[in-house]
Amino acid sequence: MNCFFRTISCAILILIAQDVFGGEIVELYNKLPKGKTSLTSHHSLMKSSNVRSSNHGIIEAGIESTPCYPKESCKSEVFTFIVNADGRVRYHGMNNVALKGSHTGKVDISYVNDFFWFFRESHFFKLNDSYDAPFEDAASDFYYVKKDGEQKVILDYGKMGHPLLWAVRILFHDIMDHVEWFTNEKNIVE
Repeated sequence: MNCFFRTISCAILILIAQDVFGGEIVELYNKLPKGKTSLTSHHSLMKSSNVRSSNHGIIEAGIESTPCYPKESCKSEVFTFIVNADGRVRYHGMNNVALKGSHTGKVDISYVNDFFWFFRESHFFKLNDSYDAPFEDAASDFYYVKKDGEQKVILDYGKMGHPLLWAVRILFHDIMDHVEWFTNEKNIVE
C-alpha cells in the first residue's frame, strides 16, 4: 500500500512541476494523445538485483579513434581508451587530444556498470561489423566489447554508422571525463 501512495504522490508532483516549470515541449506533450505507457518494466527493474550491478557480463570495452588523411590537415582525435569491468582504465593519446601518451587510472564502478549495462541492453553485439561513409580519407572509430566467451569490434568509418555508435562515443567520452588518472603518469597538454 505504501508503494501505491508513493506512486500517486510522485505523479501529483510531476503534474505540478510540469505546470510550474514546463516549457513548450512539456506543453506539447500534455496536448498530444498518449500511446501505451509501461510502468511494469521500470518497477521490475527497480526490484531487480541487476540495476547498477555487475551482472552485465561485460569484461571490458574500448574505443580507438584513428586519423583522417592527410594527417597534416586532420583535426580528429587519435587515441585508444579501454575500460575494465573493475573500473581500471588504460589510455593512449596520440594526436589532437588533451592527454597524450600512455596512462592508466580508475573510474567509479557505478559509471562502468551503467555503461556496460547500456552495451548489454542496446544489443551492441547484433550491430554490423562495419559501417562505411560515402567518402574517402575520413577518420574512423573502432568500438570493442568483450563479454563472457565473445568479443566484437565494429569499424565506424567516417563516423557515419549506426546511431547507437554515436551514443557509445559520447558515453566513452563521459567516462574519460570521470577518470582519476594515476598522478605519477598524468601528462596533460595545455
